[in-house]
Amino acid sequence: MKDGMENIQALIDILKNSNLTEINYEESDIKITLKKPLFETKKETKEESKQSNQNKEIIKEVRSYNIGKFYYHDVQGHPVIEVGKKIKAGQEIGYISTVGVKTPVKSNYTGTIKSITLGNGEIADYGKTLLKLIVESK
Repeated sequence: MKDGMENIQALIDILKNSNLTEINYEESDIKITLKKPLFETKKETKEESKQSNQNKEIIKEVRSYNIGKFYYHDVQGHPVIEVGKKIKAGQEIGYISTVGVKTPVKSNYTGTIKSITLGNGEIADYGKTLLKLIVESK
């Protein structure tokens, strides 16, 4: 099993370090498919995190309440949310698809999107951070 995990990690490394979006691996008793999102999202850097601490911004996280694939692009492939865009509490920011059932995801907070931490089509687990907001102080 240890060799199998090393092989899987090697496939993940190849996918990360290449322009490929999908890798399929097949042996007699195992089949593995790894996919990378088509649209890259902006990840928060350490420098941005340090700046937010210096500016005393109030950061809130919108988390997943379901398990499935998180989508925030519309049918035409345009993002519904973007870094720097203002959203309101209760606003729909995308949906999570589980076995073909689409469950809308709504923001709990009003603020400006600081970062989208999960790519379009990536797996969302219960409690996983989907995006970070700079909330408006009162």
